[in-house]
Amino acid sequence: KIDELPKKKKDKKPSTLQQLISDTMIRWAQESVIEDPELVRAMFVLLHRQYDGIGGQVRALPKTYTINAVSVEDTIKLLAALGQIRSLLSVRMGKEEEKLMIRGLG
Repeated sequence: KIDELPKKKKDKKPSTLQQLISDTMIRWAQESVIEDPELVRAMFVLLHRQYDGIGGQVRALPKTYTINAVSVEDTIKLLAALGQIRSLLSVRMGKEEEKLMIRGLG
């Protein structure tokens, strides 16, 4: 196992925090001190989450919407739709709240 690795591999210092975490978790999983399969499973779930950070962002992109100069017409339609929804609500906003909402959306 870890004793079989060449000496160079053992002595190599991790260059990033990510590499340190990865190396440490793998070493812990290989050691006989940690025998609880649930603990080993939890460690690898954390390792997977670490490596899947970018993947999570990529999966979230289709659900995002960016308001920019190209989408001015869409933004105006969105504000009109929000105004219609607001008119259906039983609670009305005051003038100051309305200004804050418009500033926040604009």
